[in-house]
Amino acid sequence: MKLLWNRFALILAGCFLLAASGCALFRQPESQIATLDLSHSIQTLTAAAPTAAETPTPSAIPVPETAAGQNEAAVILIPLRTDDPNAEPTLIPTSTPKPAAENKDGSDQTTAVQEALADGGVYNRNGRRPTHPVFRLESIPTPRTEDITYTVVSGDSVAAIANVYQVPVSAIQDRNNLANPELIQIGQTLIIPAVEPEALSIGSAIVPDREIVDGPSTFNPETFLSDYPENLLTNYIEPTPTPYPTAEPDDPVLPTPVFNARGGLEILNEVALENAVNPRILIALLEYQSQTITNDPPRRFLIEDYIGALGWRTSLDHQLSWAANTLNFGYYQWKNNRINQWILADDSVVAVDPSVNAGTAALQYLFSKLYGREDWINAIGPDGFRATFESLFGTFSDAELSLHDPPESEPESALPFRAEDEWFFSSGPHYGWASGSPWSAIDFVPGDAIGCSASSYPVTAAADGLVVYSDAGLVVVDLDMDGDARTGWTHLYLHVGSKDRVALNARVRQGDPIGYASCEGGFSSGTHLHFARRYNGQWIQIDGANPLVLSGFEAFSTGTVYDGYLVNGDQVVEAWYYQNDANRIDR
Repeated sequence: MKLLWNRFALILAGCFLLAASGCALFRQPESQIATLDLSHSIQTLTAAAPTAAETPTPSAIPVPETAAGQNEAAVILIPLRTDDPNAEPTLIPTSTPKPAAENKDGSDQTTAVQEALADGGVYNRNGRRPTHPVFRLESIPTPRTEDITYTVVSGDSVAAIANVYQVPVSAIQDRNNLANPELIQIGQTLIIPAVEPEALSIGSAIVPDREIVDGPSTFNPETFLSDYPENLLTNYIEPTPTPYPTAEPDDPVLPTPVFNARGGLEILNEVALENAVNPRILIALLEYQSQTITNDPPRRFLIEDYIGALGWRTSLDHQLSWAANTLNFGYYQWKNNRINQWILADDSVVAVDPSVNAGTAALQYLFSKLYGREDWINAIGPDGFRATFESLFGTFSDAELSLHDPPESEPESALPFRAEDEWFFSSGPHYGWASGSPWSAIDFVPGDAIGCSASSYPVTAAADGLVVYSDAGLVVVDLDMDGDARTGWTHLYLHVGSKDRVALNARVRQGDPIGYASCEGGFSSGTHLHFARRYNGQWIQIDGANPLVLSGFEAFSTGTVYDGYLVNGDQVVEAWYYQNDANRIDR
């Protein structure tokens, strides 16, 4: 992104939503886990993707025979290291590059201007007409076998670098002789070692994909929880009221405390709706991790560790939000063939069976952030989380595992504001909600807003629909008007202020006002609108397969989060942090 200091006011680059972060081992509190940073794309780690003939299938890797009577679906870890120097290397899938900006002719989008298309037309700042990056890879690349170097920049930490390059923190620390991994300097060159997986996980399915996404379903959490009267969610309230101290006679009058209490069930429903994650999976995680659904929770669980020891994330809202965001990251990265080895809490490196479904991969990823090798094996095995899930919600068949749910034709949509009002394109494709969700949102800023000031320019409906949620800065419009946000197309409008916000259950036509942009909802440093799409509960990333077109303007990513363009014929609008001629939308 460019920066421009000019006469215009500072506006938001994007939505700063609560992102997944670090955690510590839940069942073994003495273990330490590095902070998890999901705010970066995975960097290039690998050689060219192997062909199908070069990549071994799971059946080509010898599996130890099971003992008589042993559960054949049990998790098996196959050692990959060998002491034989003449042994042929085994190709095990590993983490993959960040999206590559590629033109339709196969050339790189960053090609110099002189190599641009000979004919006229509209070009981005690199001399090429904007094109969609490739988010979903066709095959899994081979592991990186050589060390590479990385230069530390502002905002870096060893934990964040390790997460980007999918290596253990300890590997970077040891390779660079860092006495304290928290002490690195801008400009410092670090060696990022190639890591060899210690084992390949051949595991059973944990849950079907549909149990991760909040898609079509008749499940009602309140009805389900009524069978467990002592459950945590029904009996939880947050935040816990804290009385203000009594004022002395000479003290100024204390302000009236603002206490917006939320119950556990309300928090569950909000986290599920916001992240588009199935509430059933969150309920099952609470039961598996802390037994707080079927049992009266012990006193210590009234404070923290509902999902895991996540540092400062001790509230139920924080714990469920972390879990939902982490599940989203594992689920969508797996569907894009972009993450397939786990760095466990004890820094073990495990390559994952590439045949598992995305729902199973999402849970393997989540548990990799909570557990070391032994507990992780237990969690992903048939007697681990799956057994808990099935005890609550029943069994499923392997035929139900994968979710093949390509979006149907999307209703024609318009820019979410009036043509006569001045608006600016402030952020290209980025996270739909928190940083675990795919790049499915773009941002706009009204021209009359300064900081978090109110705007007089209304946000308008991009398409006809029924308002199925309107609270806390978020408006969700159901385009098929069946009243269920889990089915069909939905549009999400975030940071819509409470003033004149459209009412729940209102029917809107394209162009109808639904409220005004603000700083309400999530975290925001300036008044703006965050717009995203979902279909049958799944985030729809902005790419060539599912382009986002509003009033003829098609959104393009450059492959860098928040950076992008809107293109309508010969008109190209570039996303900028600040209001200027380059990002003003004229129509």
